Amino acid sequence: MESGFPQPDVDLTAEMIAGAALLAPSFGEDLSTWRMTIARDGTVHQELHPTSTSEFHESVCIHLRTSVDQKTLTLIQSVADEVNFSSLKSTYECSWTSQDHTSITLNFGGQTKRVTAYGPYALVDESEADMVGYVRLWELMLEVSPYR
Repeated sequence: MESGFPQPDVDLTAEMIAGAALLAPSFGEDLSTWRMTIARDGTVHQELHPTSTSEFHESVCIHLRTSVDQKTLTLIQSVADEVNFSSLKSTYECSWTSQDHTSITLNFGGQTKRVTAYGPYALVDESEADMVGYVRLWELMLEVSPYR
């Protein structure tokens, strides 16, 4: 699935359990985009496309790897279940401008669910109840990512 941004969104294969992507950052010095996948064996792979307000490196893609333990994989699934991720809408957009555009994709029992959010933290401030759970899961994904 194309996000409309310079880097494509995350598509999961059967061996992946989770993916996350910062498709477009909000205003700031670091305008890098990235996407990350987490495999069932705990391997975390992140593709970083570095950009700042002073430099743009169109052809540069940095590959980062780390791993997480089974406890963390179980926690991701548990939080996804708690926030009822599978029942969220596929797209959320806040009314504010200059916000992060993010995406989380999870494999649930053979089915893939993707949720994209423009301004997830702003949506929490706008009292969008679904985004409270989404942000909780997003922050958990950030904890395991090599580049934050």
